Amino acid sequence: MRGHISRSSKGETKHLKSKISLVLAACLAGLALLGIIRAATAETILGITAFANNINSFGHIDLPNVHLNPLRQDIGGPLVGFLPGATTVDAVGRRFFVMRLINNSPSLLVLDTQTGQDAQAPLSLNQTFISLGFDPIAGVLFGITTLTTNPAGQMTNQFAHIDLVTGHSIFRRDIGDKNTGFPAGSTAVDQEGQRFFIIRLIGVGRRQSLLTLNTQTGDVVGDVFLQTDRIFINLGFDRSTGALFGVTSAERNMAGQIVDFNRFAQIDPATGGVTFMTVVGGQNIGFVAGAHAVDHVLGYFLVERSINGKPSLLVLDTQTGQDAQAPLALEQTFISLGFDPTCANPDACIQTGGFCTNPRNGALSRYRSDALKVT
Repeated sequence: MRGHISRSSKGETKHLKSKISLVLAACLAGLALLGIIRAATAETILGITAFANNINSFGHIDLPNVHLNPLRQDIGGPLVGFLPGATTVDAVGRRFFVMRLINNSPSLLVLDTQTGQDAQAPLSLNQTFISLGFDPIAGVLFGITTLTTNPAGQMTNQFAHIDLVTGHSIFRRDIGDKNTGFPAGSTAVDQEGQRFFIIRLIGVGRRQSLLTLNTQTGDVVGDVFLQTDRIFINLGFDRSTGALFGVTSAERNMAGQIVDFNRFAQIDPATGGVTFMTVVGGQNIGFVAGAHAVDHVLGYFLVERSINGKPSLLVLDTQTGQDAQAPLALEQTFISLGFDPTCANPDACIQTGGFCTNPRNGALSRYRSDALKVT
């Protein structure tokens, strides 16, 4: 609060200070419920490290120090591979789903977001998935398969549900074939609206489209060509604002020279319109496909990038694309990021159905077992 108090009596000043203290106390209490004060925020960003010293680690990323608090150091090894973007969070059940290839055989790792321990035994899958998502309303894990045989005997990419007991995929819809490309990390989920947003590159010309599916039924909600040739290499959805956005590739001329760097841009899913906003790339800057997360509580888009080979974390405002805070140097490279709003104090919001205050707009949100958020 800026400004000063002048010509006030001691009694008025004391009364005003008392009111300010009460307001601050109420604000801090609301923040504490969601675990977004500095000490608690450190436990909401999830990460899987790149392969180093013969291991991949899982842990919480401490902000603003960007230090990994490792919870598991045995989720990967020399014979284990991870697919960019093939992870997702179930915030209600506090589960982090991770697609792995062990000796080239697909497997699903399900971790407790708080402890890093197995939430259930690793599950062998009968299909490889290049992207995952979770629908908390239907309680369904889903994803996009690699090219595989559909019920009609054709080789297609499929939208399918995953049976968490058997590991078998449940076919819902064909969404691609050998002439369709799926940029790694370019899917996003609207969990409350039960929508799955998928960037596809169609045909020989690789025209970019946005396919929107109902996560429970697989029905097509929308399918539009995007009004840009610049490919989205990371995609996110902020359910607090209803915004779909991402990071685009750089723009090059006919000679292959960069004429405009990577940008943060918003997408209109109804029309395919693209609004370019801030520049987030530059010379010698690369982005890690799939290494991003949306903090819908604070409205942050967390995106990993590499500057001259050194990893850093962008923290962008989801509405403007501006830096919400200065870029943070990372101690190591992450191949996947996630956000769990319930990590800091899950009992307050899940088990008791307690109300929490969104600091962006003051709205009350309630986390419960049958729907992720009700406002």
